[in-house]
Amino acid sequence: MKKLALVLGLLLTLCSLGIFAGCGQGPNDEETVQNTHYFPAAEPADEVYVFTGTFADNAQREMLSALQGLIARDTGESGIYIALDENYLRYYDSLKEAYPDTTWYETDDLWSLFEIFSSSVTDMGYTLYKSTNADMSRNNAVTLASAEGWAICDEAYKVRLEELGYVQKADGSSMTQEECFDAYKDKLNNDMIFHLHNTFDGNIDYCIMTKNYMFAIEDSAYVGSPGLAFFEKVMDWAEDNIPIFGTGGNVNEDTYTSIVSINGAYNLPSEWAQNLSILAALQKTAKPKYEDALITPEEGKHYMAFYLTDGDNVQIQMGTFPYDERYFGSSYRGEFPMTWGIAPTLADLCSPVLDYYYENMTRQDSFIAGPSGIGYCHPSNYSDAEFLAEATDLYMAKAGLRYVNIIDMLDPQNISYLDAFGKQEHIDGGFFATGVSYAGGNHSVYWSNGKPFVTIADAIWNEISLQNSVAHITETASVKDYTDIAGYSLVCVHAWSHDMSYLNSLFELLPNDIELVTVNQLLDMVSRYVPQEDVTDF
Repeated sequence: MKKLALVLGLLLTLCSLGIFAGCGQGPNDEETVQNTHYFPAAEPADEVYVFTGTFADNAQREMLSALQGLIARDTGESGIYIALDENYLRYYDSLKEAYPDTTWYETDDLWSLFEIFSSSVTDMGYTLYKSTNADMSRNNAVTLASAEGWAICDEAYKVRLEELGYVQKADGSSMTQEECFDAYKDKLNNDMIFHLHNTFDGNIDYCIMTKNYMFAIEDSAYVGSPGLAFFEKVMDWAEDNIPIFGTGGNVNEDTYTSIVSINGAYNLPSEWAQNLSILAALQKTAKPKYEDALITPEEGKHYMAFYLTDGDNVQIQMGTFPYDERYFGSSYRGEFPMTWGIAPTLADLCSPVLDYYYENMTRQDSFIAGPSGIGYCHPSNYSDAEFLAEATDLYMAKAGLRYVNIIDMLDPQNISYLDAFGKQEHIDGGFFATGVSYAGGNHSVYWSNGKPFVTIADAIWNEISLQNSVAHITETASVKDYTDIAGYSLVCVHAWSHDMSYLNSLFELLPNDIELVTVNQLLDMVSRYVPQEDVTDF
């Protein structure tokens, strides 16, 4: 299905379910943006049971998540929320504030929830699976739950669940993923795909709520592999321009992203994400507290912006990243300009994250859309650039973002997709992450509709020493001319090898002719002062 049919079909579906907030909306553009959703949600209504206990193992969490997804199909009835950790307790507070008329029951009794909600399970049936199996029987069980409305049960809890009156209907470990797909695909929706390896257990509730398919590529080879052939079979069945929740698992990240892109989909790294069946009902309330101040450049200065990576990562943003002392929770935040990558789809999937960022930002903080806009993909491999750009524009507008980080294997002869990005109302430009440590562009810039798309010039990535960082950053900043694209540098900070403390030490050692700004400020200056001519000599 092409982009128009996808959007219209989804809107009609959500209207019919009563969960699309935009039905009957007025002509106001802001309302149109905020009330248009690509991701369905079930609002908690009369009562929600909040599980506050602990799980003996991942299998218990998987089983409860599946039950949660089945219940979420009955919009307006009851629900389950899993208060998994401190972050999900924060989101629980957001839910209670957003839905004051909902009754919230807290319980630490896992099995009581299977008794209370047995009527939400078709014929009180379950699909057996083995959570430790390499054959992905858990994914088969989730798929059967989506298709038939059954619960899922790890073999370790078969006796316990049957004591409650549940009956085994199928065995997910008795079939391959492809056999399961062939048998049940006609009972599933194909507007989203869930890709989940055994080492992860997120997304289960959301997959089952939306009646979609869950699987995983089972080998790491690319060309000619059985895993790739099966992936392509699934994608031939699925609609075009859809999200794939979860990352590659066994497959190399670049390879997996290429596979996804070539097959007309975009990736949402989210395989740890829990409670999306309820959290997606929340509406973003906050806007960025501060706008990036315009900078009047000075002669003899080099302008440099640092940003932290993994902005594509829905699950990392939903985790500890916003509160971690190493990152957004750092006591150094506010001491120097810092740009943060965030996933704009959080505006639908878990808006309390964006609200927290925006309510707690300082004047030194700035935000850009993570790769590559609506989701992680390589735009040069994506068959429908118009959809990708329009969907990115919508979610950047919803999230209040202006510039986008694009990850791509940059080829100056294959960037026609920038025409689609450049004509969007809410995209003012962006930057490329390409090559080794994303810094393979060497001060290149491309222009589209008067908007700059620049390359990352340097990276702080697994550095051997602080002195080494200072040396190559200083070399990168050798040009001091604000009318030359080489007078500006974007620097990628690898979040998993360096943090705000390291950056604070680094900035104290940089020469005075390097002026720190945010990414937004840097790109604003490039727009105003650099000639609109492509520079691709790298």
